[in-house]
Amino acid sequence: MSEWIAKDLSPWDEEGISKDMVDSSEELYDICDGDMLRFQIVNGTLWVFHISGQAGGWYPAVLGPGNVAAKGRVPYALLLLMQTLRAFPGQIPDVDAVWQTGDFTCIRRGVDMGMERKGPGGGPRTLKQGRLIEDVESAADETRGAHTLLGAAQETSSLDFSAGHSGRQNSQSSSKRKPKAAPLPLPMFSYTTSADVYDLPLPDYTYLGHEYHYLVAPGGTPAQGWDAQALLLATKYGNVALRDRLPQAVWRGRLRDKVYPHRDRLRRTLVDCARELEVSGRPEDAALMELDAGRPLSLQEFPDFRYQLHIEPQAWVSNLRHKLAGGSVVLTLGLTYFEWFSRALVSGEHFMDLEESSAARCERVVAAVRAMNRAIAAAGPELPGGGEITPTLKAAAKARGRLQRRMMIGPGGGQREGLEEDRYYRKGEREHAADEEASSHEKYGAEKAGNSSGDPAPAPLALRSLQQRTLDPAADDAAALAALPRKVQEGLSKPWTIANKGREFVQSKVTVVQALLYTRDMLRAYAARQRFAPSPHPKAVCYDGERLLQQFAVPYSQDRQSVERAYPWLVSHGGNCPQKTE
Repeated sequence: MSEWIAKDLSPWDEEGISKDMVDSSEELYDICDGDMLRFQIVNGTLWVFHISGQAGGWYPAVLGPGNVAAKGRVPYALLLLMQTLRAFPGQIPDVDAVWQTGDFTCIRRGVDMGMERKGPGGGPRTLKQGRLIEDVESAADETRGAHTLLGAAQETSSLDFSAGHSGRQNSQSSSKRKPKAAPLPLPMFSYTTSADVYDLPLPDYTYLGHEYHYLVAPGGTPAQGWDAQALLLATKYGNVALRDRLPQAVWRGRLRDKVYPHRDRLRRTLVDCARELEVSGRPEDAALMELDAGRPLSLQEFPDFRYQLHIEPQAWVSNLRHKLAGGSVVLTLGLTYFEWFSRALVSGEHFMDLEESSAARCERVVAAVRAMNRAIAAAGPELPGGGEITPTLKAAAKARGRLQRRMMIGPGGGQREGLEEDRYYRKGEREHAADEEASSHEKYGAEKAGNSSGDPAPAPLALRSLQQRTLDPAADDAAALAALPRKVQEGLSKPWTIANKGREFVQSKVTVVQALLYTRDMLRAYAARQRFAPSPHPKAVCYDGERLLQQFAVPYSQDRQSVERAYPWLVSHGGNCPQKTE
């Protein structure tokens, strides 16, 4: 992953990272979305200034006991740093940095959230707290969520946030202004990055924590740490052949986030796709997409399906590696947000990117799933099969019933062939969920069209296009997939190869050890660009194992106990902190 570390840190290659920059990053605590901390590593000792207060417990302690151990973002961020220092003593230079732990990125390209480059007679500018919010608030699109004030500023490229300007549109003509160098971005560690941001990714809390009730070990407790989670998935699905899994694409997630409603727009679109296919007389196509309706599926049930749709909520997502590890084919509709490892994945080799296309996304999903099902059926006995069938897969077959479905899979118009394997789908549950959600979706469509009466709005182009279909599904599928890269089109003919390579990538390159190595290398590269000697922040405290365990204990002591069982070395870990004096 070294090439991505170098690329992410390249904006600071020439002039480096100054203390003023880090101080200014600290001021973004009410602009960035999540809890924020500033940490120093000095002579191998970890010092932390909690920019965000703990209050009654770190998010999401308010949800009850067990949640802070599942997703205690701040304490698990500190555990990652402490574990890295413990694993590689003496290998990390002194560092002073800010880390925001929200779902969203913070330092967007095209928004002046940086330091002006030094010039004759001028020093660096310090960002004024709250100024960015004030200047771009009027330009923000409320439907995209409060955090996208930064995104609104990005789209309003004529705004000037440099020193001496109010941030309003500059009335001077461009010909009269002197060109100036773009400001250096402020350095900020986050969980994710993207092409339009400068955020520096570090592994998230689920690598050392757990996914709460979404991944439960055989004993009934959450699988603690990514290695345990990966082992659970490998043990359950390592011998389950792709051809023996349910021949559908499945995805998970809520349909309406009240705080950030834009996050779930793509999921709503895909639900509408399936419904439109049903009413358009294409129930076979609708059955290719499992809506994850009724009883929510857990992460350890999703690999029962051949295909998993990885849907980005315009933010960081923690479970891409879980989908790959289960041995299903992972499909994406444009992969734009990246964890520390995910840019090394290759579409058409480790996963299948169907690419974002508002006019064709529904047809692409249907066409891709049918093409891969067709390839699996054609390969027949050449593919490994007859291995283990998981208990949840057996339960799914029993609950949904076995249907010997017939699908259009032949190359000629109107030709039909019966698939050899049984097809399962949860039609009753899907219809029940459709009735349950219909009113909210109709309201959503009416609001979008400006229709206050509540009447359903006209179907968007992406859905109307589902009705435009020839008698030859193979020809329709080819047309839907024609715009995709050749490597992806070739991968559709051998989906079992894609599934195997995706799983092998995670098994060899996405482990806790690899995450710690990446963290070490990122901190070393960051330190090499610093232009000052880090020292403990005036408000920082030195962290040893006991202090960290105390963070997990608020407000529920059982959360401390679960972390202590998983990492017993914390009890006696001194962290090279200075001896306390009475």
